[in-house]
Amino acid sequence: MKSKEGPPQSFHRHMANEIEFDVQPYNDFIQFTMYIQCQEIACMAFGISKSEPSTLFLSWIHVKEPFQRQRFGTRMMEFLAHYAAEHHARKIILDNVLEKENDFYEKMGFRYSSAHDNQMVIQTHSLLRSLGAPNRNLLK
Repeated sequence: MKSKEGPPQSFHRHMANEIEFDVQPYNDFIQFTMYIQCQEIACMAFGISKSEPSTLFLSWIHVKEPFQRQRFGTRMMEFLAHYAAEHHARKIILDNVLEKENDFYEKMGFRYSSAHDNQMVIQTHSLLRSLGAPNRNLLK
């Protein structure tokens, strides 16, 4: 199966009953945003490395305060893991991790890279397994 070229066109889909999401190009990245009743609750930016096509870089992820600790971050990571797998990215790298976010990423299975000080890494298949995520295409 050949990897898709470039970021997807903007689209809006229902993720679950009341949750919707939007995916749009964002500079060299893709921005994924979650909504409930047209209110933005969470977003992230990520992209496949041009120099290392087997690597997906997660630039940032943010869940708004009133929606934290309600598994929205986990659902975003599920989307990210499936996107990485569909695009043949074997690992996901997270740059510039804030100390207050460590617990969330460590629960997902991310570990600090020995090669870079402020970078966390996980193998895509390990993230899928830690999430218990079924193998499905969330982009369709």
